[in-house]
Amino acid sequence: MNVENWLLKVKKDQNLFFNIISDMKITAPGPEVSCSVCSEYHPYYKKKRGKIAEKIIKDLQEKFQIALDDNDYEEIYSILGEVWYGVPESKDRWSIQGFKELVDLLDDPPETED
Repeated sequence: MNVENWLLKVKKDQNLFFNIISDMKITAPGPEVSCSVCSEYHPYYKKKRGKIAEKIIKDLQEKFQIALDDNDYEEIYSILGEVWYGVPESKDRWSIQGFKELVDLLDDPPETED
């Protein structure tokens, strides 16, 4: 698919992708357990954990918006790859609204005329 059509598909479904980014969580079991244990026993870490997660999500949303505004298909593709990687690996991921569209875009990257 050419870059122009690929970007049109991204922009058509951009709200779905923003929602997936907003709902991202730590998906690696080890770090999740460690964070949970620290959070449970130390209010400081509980507060920090939430702020760190919020900042990561906010930064990713901002990067995505800037890339959309700039039609930066390479950055968009990279961000969508990060989002795909961040979604827990289970059959339930296919029920996430917009996940299929995200995977379709990653499977059919924009082709440039080099």
